[in-house]
Amino acid sequence: EKIGQLTDDIQIDRVILLLSHSKYEECLARAKQVLQNFPVLTIKNKRKTMTRIKDIKDYCHNMLVVEHSKKKNPAGKKNSLPETPKPEASDENKQPPLTLPVVKPVPEIPGVPLTVHMDKPSFFKVLSDTEPTGPDEYELLLLSHEIRFAESFENLICLSSLTMIQSFWYQEETAKKVLRQYRGRALLSDEVGLGKTIEALIILSEYIKRGMVKKRFILLLTATPVENNLMELYNLITLLKPGQLETATSFKEKFMKRGDPTDPQNRAILRGLLSQVMIRNTRALAGIHIPPRFARTIRIEPTKAETQFYERLQTLILSLNEQKPGKARLIIRNLLAQAGSSPKAVEYTLTAMLEKQDYLSDHEQEIRAVKNLCRTTLDTPKNKAFLKLIQATRDKIIVFVKYRGTVEHLAEFLEWNNISFSLFHGSLNNLEKDAAIDAFKSRTKVLVTTEIGGEGRNMQFCSQMVNYDLPWNPMKIEQRIGRIHRIGQEKEVQIYNFCAAGSIEDYILDILDRKINMFEMVIGEIDMILGRISGEKEFSDMVCDIWLNSKTTEERDASFAGLGAKLKRAKAGYEKTRELDGKLFGDTYEL
Repeated sequence: EKIGQLTDDIQIDRVILLLSHSKYEECLARAKQVLQNFPVLTIKNKRKTMTRIKDIKDYCHNMLVVEHSKKKNPAGKKNSLPETPKPEASDENKQPPLTLPVVKPVPEIPGVPLTVHMDKPSFFKVLSDTEPTGPDEYELLLLSHEIRFAESFENLICLSSLTMIQSFWYQEETAKKVLRQYRGRALLSDEVGLGKTIEALIILSEYIKRGMVKKRFILLLTATPVENNLMELYNLITLLKPGQLETATSFKEKFMKRGDPTDPQNRAILRGLLSQVMIRNTRALAGIHIPPRFARTIRIEPTKAETQFYERLQTLILSLNEQKPGKARLIIRNLLAQAGSSPKAVEYTLTAMLEKQDYLSDHEQEIRAVKNLCRTTLDTPKNKAFLKLIQATRDKIIVFVKYRGTVEHLAEFLEWNNISFSLFHGSLNNLEKDAAIDAFKSRTKVLVTTEIGGEGRNMQFCSQMVNYDLPWNPMKIEQRIGRIHRIGQEKEVQIYNFCAAGSIEDYILDILDRKINMFEMVIGEIDMILGRISGEKEFSDMVCDIWLNSKTTEERDASFAGLGAKLKRAKAGYEKTRELDGKLFGDTYEL
């Protein structure tokens, strides 16, 4: 059961294996069985294979006859019949003795010392794990591993174990090519969003599954091998395969034009050298088509009560930042982000602070005052806009939120308005999560989910999503969108981003949407852009620093404008690099 049903090819291989172990009787029986079933077998070179199996059958039959004869007349046993005396030859019939040719002795060839080491723990572990019950099972097990560890890599045996990964044909073919031809050392340069990481995962998993991780492998992943200078490409290839492009001086002389470090000469020669270590798949080859996505920002003007709540919370946050800037950093970030989600989310954190007596010595009165302001009604401007959006469409809607308090707030609001909904969050077990997705797919109109929403699940049946709150990290936003805007989606995707006017989220959306059009980018491009500006700081840390360190609204506006300008320059640089790499490589290094 653990090895699985024998394929037709393996049946042939087993006959050959039995023959190699001189098990003639078993081999003969197996050969007869194969020949009997031969008309229905699906194998290559059928006629040639049939002739070979017949020869093996005849050979085994003859060997069994010889063995039977040896058992019947063992060596040294005399025949019971009297010997007939041989007649003496007459002198006339006598032949002269034959003169044999003199053969010189063959000089002895010195032996070559050979040492064989066996990895006994691994070998016995393989045998013990499958619990075979007899010689046949052991032979079959050994055969299965002999086939499994064959280095042809025609079939990827790791795919069945990668249950949470959806791979595509070009990713699997890329993995096979790296395993077969490149020996685990390759530059994977697929265009952005085609899944280079999945290709690397398949390659490494295959080596692990086959027990072949006995040496160092290296996989370099980049959609932009050249950004400013061809020497960047030289350094990557030399790290991957030293000597492939000779020395740096030789590379410059052969392939780099003076005055233009990005335009190579002798392209045909360079192309041949790169093709031995590099694969670059394009969207045209992959045949991937995903409908466009469109984003809309819904800015909410806060009520007087909400404005009072935001102002008191801001006062508390600034006070914590002044007195305990390092220690209170995490709690400050949480409170600021929760304020953009819902007062209920803020209330959860303030309640925990009071229970744990954190910061109470200096701020207890202010904490309690802000907590009292968190008790708002369900009839808020944000919820009214949300309800209007739900009622304006017949399609299903996924609503992303970050905090559990906001999940409860929205559940109460949807129930109050008689709107069918499902909840999906980290506190549910797997059965409950499956039930929530099934209910959303078949019965309910709205799915309210936290950040884990739909990971590893097919959510492409939905094309409408709402960011009820907004992560400060653009990659988190991209991950949310990727739950529905992915391969398999057939409709245009509509994204609705909620934010309070003048909030941190409002500034973030101004930068991401209005400055660099993040929501119209290809999946993965925002990561390429952020990588050009982040340095040692994450984007979310930059945002938090601007908010806390700006003393006036004008100063805050100027700082966020500077961050937006930096992002625009990063986007322009990325687009220039993408154009350069497209010109240099094109579709030359596709599968």
